Amino acid sequence: MGCVEIRFAARPGFHPTIVPDQELRCWRFSDIRVETRLASGSQTDETVTMNPSDDVAVSVLRSNQRFYDAHEGRDIAAMRAVWEQSDRATCVHPGWPILRGWSAVENSWTRILAGPGHNQFILTNESVTIEGPLAWVTLDENLVSESGTGTVAATNLFARHGADWLLVVHHGSPVMS
Repeated sequence: MGCVEIRFAARPGFHPTIVPDQELRCWRFSDIRVETRLASGSQTDETVTMNPSDDVAVSVLRSNQRFYDAHEGRDIAAMRAVWEQSDRATCVHPGWPILRGWSAVENSWTRILAGPGHNQFILTNESVTIEGPLAWVTLDENLVSESGTGTVAATNLFARHGADWLLVVHHGSPVMS
């Protein structure tokens, strides 16, 4: 069984967002490229229009957006709801050591969200890969804050829990300019 990867072209002003009260009408369908990876390791590329019935990809992207909404909103309850609260929860904030286990991850978010900084995220270069009960989103987090701007290359790994996708790993690495 192959996996499907959906990539969004990074262009100034292009920020695909899916919120629960909107369908795919907010996407520019021509910007979506699907790669199908076959079990043999070969792949095929084609430009397609994303089918609104692709509920799995939409669900993963909604979960990913909820993570950034919780961060921007400085909402620890929403952040808790996004994460799988288990020993396999892992987080690497830019410049931090690896945090393993839900207790350490939760503590880091409590400290970050209670801190003085307030970031706005402009997400670009998004790529979604779905394989069985796991999905990962790679993207550039373009941060805007009172102290300036910067870019973090991030990977968010989600695990399926029933109809939900919960964040298991977040890894952010600063991009040097």
